[in-house]
Amino acid sequence: MIRLLTGLLTEEYGARLRTFLRLEVLSAALAGLCFVLMVPTLDAALREDTVEAIRWLATAGTVAIVYAVVGYRSKALGYEVGSTVSRGLHRRIGDKVVRLPLGWFDGPRTGTLAQLATGGVTDVMMVPASLARAVIVGVVTPSVVVAGMFLFDWRLGLAAVATLPVLVVMARTAGALSKRANRRTHAAVSEANDRIMEFASRQPVLRAFGRSIDGDERLERALIEQRDASRSLLLHVVPGLTGVMAAVQIAVGLVLIVGTNLALGGDVSVAEFVALLVLTVRFIEPIVLAAELLGS
Repeated sequence: MIRLLTGLLTEEYGARLRTFLRLEVLSAALAGLCFVLMVPTLDAALREDTVEAIRWLATAGTVAIVYAVVGYRSKALGYEVGSTVSRGLHRRIGDKVVRLPLGWFDGPRTGTLAQLATGGVTDVMMVPASLARAVIVGVVTPSVVVAGMFLFDWRLGLAAVATLPVLVVMARTAGALSKRANRRTHAAVSEANDRIMEFASRQPVLRAFGRSIDGDERLERALIEQRDASRSLLLHVVPGLTGVMAAVQIAVGLVLIVGTNLALGGDVSVAEFVALLVLTVRFIEPIVLAAELLGS
């Protein structure tokens, strides 16, 4: 994906894309570090150790400020690169279209071209600004959080790692299910665009034969197929996301069971256990967001 994007950019913007990716990795790592630092902060606060809580909170606040600066710069650069990708794709499409013979635009190709120039370009444009960021955050942030959990208690860290295969499998399954439905939806939208353009271009003939109200049967069938494809997409996405949420509940439950046993055995203080539960939620959230994006 990154290589394809780089091929669409000039050397200058290719370098900016690589800079954007580095900043996103750093931003995601800083976000994970902020979450990890909340464990000693909450632990000290729950133990009513004000001095230690303020010290840890100041450290977390400093990291958060750095994270905000890096995150702002990476997001701005991501949107800049995305806009450049959009302009580059539209120029390439335009350069190609003007060299095509007029006969090429007959039939279903017109709607496909319209879909490519609008929705297709928009989807590619959003890769740097949204998709790449979600993937990086979904991988880097949980990795930093898990590393922090190992520092506090290796058993909780091991419990979190044990849930990763289930979460990854369910996320990939959700993505595969939605991908199949997306292909059908894309084809249905292209066909509907073809029929709409055809219906508009043939208005003089349709009106001459009194068909301006009833319309075109092929257009109606295309619109029905588009509606059915959209429903099919929803039916394919929901089970995948439901599976991801079930895996999330299993992951949280496993960490909760391990943490409760450790707290009852005296290996982990109650205050630290509560803080680690908060960290567990932060470990799960980026993975869920990435899975939702895969299912969209």
